[in-house]
Amino acid sequence: MNVRCIALAMSIFTSSSVLATNNIEMWKGTSYNHDVPTVKSVLGYEIGKKITSHADMVTYFRALEKQSQIQ
Repeated sequence: MNVRCIALAMSIFTSSSVLATNNIEMWKGTSYNHDVPTVKSVLGYEIGKKITSHADMVTYFRALEKQSQIQ
C-alpha cells in the first residue's frame, strides 16, 4: 500500500510539472489554471534537473494544498 501511494504521488508530481512547464494539453479543450504553482516556482528547479527528495515533494504538495484553499 505504501509503495502504491509513493508511486501515485511521483506520477502526479512528474506529470503536473511537465504539463505546466511545456504547455502540453493533456485533454483536448481543457483550460489549465496558471495559478497552480509549478515545481520550479516552489522548489527552484525543473523536474529532471535533480532528484527530488521526499521532503521537497511534501513541500510541493503543501504548496498545492495552500493554493487550493485560496480558490
